[in-house]
Amino acid sequence: MSWLHALSAARLRVADEFGRFESVGIEIMPPFPPGFFRLCLASIVVLQHFTRVSIGPSAVDVFFVLSGYWVHRMFETRYSRTPAAGPIFVASRFLRVLPMFLLFNTAAIILQRAFHTGVGQEEFLKLDELPNIFILGYASLKQLPMVPAWSLDIEIQFYILFPILFSFLFENRKISHKTVSWIVLTWLVAGSAYAAFWWRFNSSFVIPYLGFFGVGALSSMSGWRPSERLVLAATGVVGLATLVMLVVPDLRGVLISGDDKAAFVWNMAFNKFVSIGLIPIALYSVRCKSSPVDRFLGDLSYVIYCAHWLAFLVARQYFPGPNNLTRVSELAGLIALTYISSAIVLHFVDRPLGRLRERWVELRLSALPALSVRRGGSTSVS
Repeated sequence: MSWLHALSAARLRVADEFGRFESVGIEIMPPFPPGFFRLCLASIVVLQHFTRVSIGPSAVDVFFVLSGYWVHRMFETRYSRTPAAGPIFVASRFLRVLPMFLLFNTAAIILQRAFHTGVGQEEFLKLDELPNIFILGYASLKQLPMVPAWSLDIEIQFYILFPILFSFLFENRKISHKTVSWIVLTWLVAGSAYAAFWWRFNSSFVIPYLGFFGVGALSSMSGWRPSERLVLAATGVVGLATLVMLVVPDLRGVLISGDDKAAFVWNMAFNKFVSIGLIPIALYSVRCKSSPVDRFLGDLSYVIYCAHWLAFLVARQYFPGPNNLTRVSELAGLIALTYISSAIVLHFVDRPLGRLRERWVELRLSALPALSVRRGGSTSVS
């Protein structure tokens, strides 16, 4: 049993070292800027579509966590003190998402019609043109011209629901923070279980994903920040589990599509495990310092998220076949071109449109009466 005593002593020494570092203010985890983290998530989605490594759903879930955090923080500081600001908030978020969606979704339709895939023609029959313009309902389409954009539909649904959730859940003084926490965490577990084991059913609505949005909003509401020790542990667990899936031959089929269909059935369950494991890292990153360059990278992540699908369509059409050295170099060049062109689109299109949207929002909010809040919970309109 001497090895058990040695292991226990080593664990205590490590714990003592962690405690000593924290007590003198030494950071265990290095800063993880939020913009860079979002770019990493977008790159995971790119990896999913250009390889057989199926880890993209977890990145999308974590995007929802970040969305919940920033939306709650934005709504609380900018919109909650103004009566009837809910519609302005929804319109602002819709206008934030819409331009890049229209640009790249239209380009995807044109490309697929040129490649004679049939998607571009079928999606404009009957009323299918509405989701291709207004996003809402896009995830329910039988064929999506821009597949990653299904999550934008979920985002829009969340934006529409959020003013209601804010009033009746996050800012309801009759419901304690502990109760809200239990509701959100229960929804997170239930929604993850649903998506993991019954994902073949319709998941084109926001309901299964509300837990991820809710965790982010709950962190903003409560001011909770994961400890560096928790973030380090989560990073180690997620990294080790992913490495095991890639290295162990009998488990590769869970993570690599096409290797083992029976094992791949568990892919979504593993993605949900990764999603939950990444939550502490996501909520740690939002409170790290951000620079102008980092904010550019964060904005770039959305453009890349949309733009890379065009590169995927081109690769599928012109670079088919096995992943030999020639094809890998061609795909690498195509992906690099996607990142560079996305930065150009962000600088010359997306950011100027964003400034126009901000001015529009400021004009609408300034025209509304402010809501002053007195101690004791009563409100009055000034």
